[in-house]
Amino acid sequence: PGQRDKFHSHKATAAYYFSDCHVRVHTPDGKFVERTIKAGTSSVGGAVSFHSVENIGQTECRTLVTEPK
Repeated sequence: PGQRDKFHSHKATAAYYFSDCHVRVHTPDGKFVERTIKAGTSSVGGAVSFHSVENIGQTECRTLVTEPK
């Protein structure tokens, strides 16, 4: 909780959420979006541009993210 990663980007990804997560996704222009994700859910998406993810919840956010080489 309270941690934020450095700005980074991804190729196409698949993610699985082991725990409930409440995050804020920041973009370099100062904008952000908040997301609440439930444990046991997954997502698949295209490439993600430069962003930083902050855990704004009260618990640890445990996620497995995979992407092709």
